[in-house]
Amino acid sequence: MRLCILGNSHAAAWKLAWDQHQSSFNGTTIRFFAAPGGNLKALTASNGKLIADRPKLQKYLQVTAGCDSISPDEYDAFCILACGTTVLSLLKVYRGYRTENHRGLSEEQELISEPCFDAAAASMVAENFAFDLQRSLESVTSKPIFLVPQPMPSEAILSDPSEGIWRRAHEAGDESNLAASFLRVLDKVGEGRLHIVSQPEGTLKSGLLTDKAYSEGSVRLKDPAEEHPENDYLHMNAEFGLLALRHFIAAAAKVGQGSPPQ
Repeated sequence: MRLCILGNSHAAAWKLAWDQHQSSFNGTTIRFFAAPGGNLKALTASNGKLIADRPKLQKYLQVTAGCDSISPDEYDAFCILACGTTVLSLLKVYRGYRTENHRGLSEEQELISEPCFDAAAASMVAENFAFDLQRSLESVTSKPIFLVPQPMPSEAILSDPSEGIWRRAHEAGDESNLAASFLRVLDKVGEGRLHIVSQPEGTLKSGLLTDKAYSEGSVRLKDPAEEHPENDYLHMNAEFGLLALRHFIAAAAKVGQGSPPQ
């Protein structure tokens, strides 16, 4: 199975794990097209390929992939990794609104229906460039396209006074509901054409939080020798990357065999 992974800074954990353990993935090859931030927005469809048309992106792709264009014939499936797809979009809605299924009762929240909540969240999620990448890929290939959302933040975020919305959702017991809503929203925005693969359950401390052990020692995509600061709750380490990579490859194999991913 030949896999093409397009990702932003969150691809660092996966790529580091792949570089260290690729010999254990028999029958699988992966090429990473990764660049931090929104640099992958500069990928454009041209003559049946995706081409990096800006020097900065070309530089990143030469480092991570060894080339600066994506030829669909060279791969069996494609994966969009993170690229702005984060549950934070729902937390922004949750800050001011709740449904009858939410247990949080803040004076700041107004009661709305669940479809209305999902629609508001979907409008925010749709702005993420992951879905631009989806459309670009669909313009050059009909092969399976997977979406792996950004990992849930480390549980350490609960101790940060500036991140109170996470603590509110956690203490209210609304995490599982918000996580389920997030998956519905991703499927809606992707118009049902994406294979969505969530992070491995074993890496989660709760519905919206990752075990802090998987964020400790995370490194930057542009310089694997440089760790993220201690208060970076969003990026994960190579141990997480290995588990997530195995989980994704298993899901991709199931789709290749005609089964839905888990």
